[in-house]
Amino acid sequence: MRRPTLDETPLAVLPRTTGWPTIQEPPLRLRVDPEPDDSGRRRIRLHGEFDAGSVDLVCAAVDHVLRSGRDVVVDLGAVEFCDASAARALLACAHQAAAARRTVAVANPRPFQRRLLTMLRVDEVVTIEGP
Repeated sequence: MRRPTLDETPLAVLPRTTGWPTIQEPPLRLRVDPEPDDSGRRRIRLHGEFDAGSVDLVCAAVDHVLRSGRDVVVDLGAVEFCDASAARALLACAHQAAAARRTVAVANPRPFQRRLLTMLRVDEVVTIEGP
């Protein structure tokens, strides 16, 4: 027996929904400032959760800025969560920048982020700016 297609199914038979579908925001959003700052660096502003699920996005953005010949500042001011994978990604970005004779800095870390970066000794490789 052939099943009816959606076009052939009477509306009364269609399953009812319980409301509007929810749209979930991505765990991390980022924005690369279009213009360099006064010192010639490009700022990448992160917002949300910087973890294993988003490190590739951040590394790709850093790579994009480095290819333009600019130093990079990763702004963590609006990051609500980060973990050791984020710290490892920042280290990898710093090594990539050093190979291109550029630098990566971290700006505006929250206290827990600064503690994490210090405990994992990221601050020995990456300059940390701000509070």
